[in-house]
Amino acid sequence: MIEILVREMSNGQGDLAVIVAGYPKEMKQFLDSNPGLKSRFKFNFEFADYLPQELSQIARFVCKQKGVKLNEEAEKKVDELIIDAYRKRDRTFGNARFVNDLIEKGKINLGLRVMRNEDPRLLSRENLEMLELADIAKIDLKNLRPLPNIPIDEVLLRESVDELNRMIGMEKIKAQIHEMVRLVRFTEKRAKMCSIVSSSIRC
Repeated sequence: MIEILVREMSNGQGDLAVIVAGYPKEMKQFLDSNPGLKSRFKFNFEFADYLPQELSQIARFVCKQKGVKLNEEAEKKVDELIIDAYRKRDRTFGNARFVNDLIEKGKINLGLRVMRNEDPRLLSRENLEMLELADIAKIDLKNLRPLPNIPIDEVLLRESVDELNRMIGMEKIKAQIHEMVRLVRFTEKRAKMCSIVSSSIRC
């Protein structure tokens, strides 16, 4: 495969652009795997990890994108988690991806907290958007990873909920599952509302 790539890059037709990207160690191994490969790439860029203060700025930007805000305590906690993750980072450190997942997890915890309210519809927009210390403190950094964007299978959900409701006992488990269903619907509805708001308003 590499021999084919080298041959294609050597033709000089001018209509082929090859861009490769990866971790430094693996990229070095790749380029050293064939004597003629490294010389075919004229430009080489190595991007250093973002500094903690830069990651904190990215966190504020991600909050705006996701339609949430950080109160003072939550903001300090986010900065602490970023600094701690930066100190412990290895070569697979996620940089901006780590921060994005951090805020996304906080937003999920915010949604769970909101849905525990007797009537979330009575809450102000500020209450619905504000991440608090507890929302950030509950984040499990060990399981921090992107979440899939999968539409709700209404038929399967209805069948599963009906089956759950027919079971005897397990009231706490039932309540938790129903709360999660309400959270997903709340999040989906809010996302749809944001998509139709004027571009002059950040959702």
